[in-house]
Amino acid sequence: MLKKRVLFLIILCLLLTGCTVDYNIIVTSDKKIIEDVTVSKLISKIKEEGYNAEEIKNAQETSYKEFLRKNNIDYEFVITSDELQGIFSRKSSNFESIENLPYFQQLYNSISIEKDKKTYSFKTDGIYNGKQMFDITDFTEVPMLSELRVNIQFHNVVIDSNADKYDSATNTYTWIFNRETENKTIEFNLSNKKRYDIISKYIFDTYKYRIIITIILLVIITLLVTIYFTKLKKNNTF
Repeated sequence: MLKKRVLFLIILCLLLTGCTVDYNIIVTSDKKIIEDVTVSKLISKIKEEGYNAEEIKNAQETSYKEFLRKNNIDYEFVITSDELQGIFSRKSSNFESIENLPYFQQLYNSISIEKDKKTYSFKTDGIYNGKQMFDITDFTEVPMLSELRVNIQFHNVVIDSNADKYDSATNTYTWIFNRETENKTIEFNLSNKKRYDIISKYIFDTYKYRIIITIILLVIITLLVTIYFTKLKKNNTF
């Protein structure tokens, strides 16, 4: 398990140092986990280190294709105007699986989850191990990660948390980690009360193209049926 975890973290850093990671987690209203990780590094930094973004992208796609497939990880490597990005995602069947997510395992010794009929309580326990991800490596003067942002969007009401930032528009709580971070924990208490505004927005954002196409098709079908019956009515009047 440790070997897989370390390999996954290496992949997320694109075999480069100094990358920034947005670790996005969605906790759905039925307590399922959707994991989405975006790793990015400026192309200007890649060039400074003597790498080529296109070559790295192709190497990553080739080298880890089988590993990612076996671990049910959907992935995409993208070169934007200024960044090389690795985008990884997968779904887990239940809330308890959150303690097995790679970065939680890397950051903390253990995780405590308590639940009753009305609430879920989550707290990272034990020793904070995150500093090793921001340490200077043996072969470079740049840390493996420059910053890690753990962003958790909840489809339920959050009673309280110790997050560093909160986005009320998306009900997303963010914990920020870097070389200066000392003994930080991730804690939140989650209610069973659903946030229907967040759920509906998530559904639309996820399936908006399907929704738009369906609406267009329904409009076309309605017009065709209307035209057909209008013509049929006219023919019957003569």
